[in-house]
Amino acid sequence: MARTRKLVETITCDICGKALKESAPTSIAFGGRRWDLDLCDKDRSLLNRQVAEWTSNARVTSRRTGRQAEEEWSYLESVGFKRHRGRKSAAERDALASR
Repeated sequence: MARTRKLVETITCDICGKALKESAPTSIAFGGRRWDLDLCDKDRSLLNRQVAEWTSNARVTSRRTGRQAEEEWSYLESVGFKRHRGRKSAAERDALASR
């Protein structure tokens, strides 16, 4: 007689605990931290409505990835700028815009 073991992974909604057929994590970020949540359709809809309400009058900003920032500095250094910490100067921003 042969024995086999079968591992079964069950993904559940992080809010209500309902079993999910498939995982489609929802990412949220706040205060410099990021979380991935597994949510059922009902709780994802609730989250979307709540975030839409909270951000209805907010300004949209974008964050660069580390790779994008590295590429920007590589370009700036190639045209004579010196890498530094902090915000880019107007001249550095102009150089990036015209590349």
